[in-house]
Amino acid sequence: MVVLRKRSELLEQVESEVTNPAELEEWYDTRLDRWVADWALRSGYDETAHQLAHEKEIEVGTGCLPSLAITHEPCQ
Repeated sequence: MVVLRKRSELLEQVESEVTNPAELEEWYDTRLDRWVADWALRSGYDETAHQLAHEKEIEVGTGCLPSLAITHEPCQ
């Protein structure tokens, strides 16, 4: 439940801080791309996840964090 609350707070913060609709749309698109890549990794579609990450220029984790496969920083 804490994770959902934090995610909800993040969405509210982004929506209140971003005044340019195009920037907000880009943020939503990137967030969706990360979600889809994360799902692909968790479902065993590693190649698809990495291809999507490459095409969308997002980073895909190596699964070293079990609850968060898509990261902003590479896993060490």
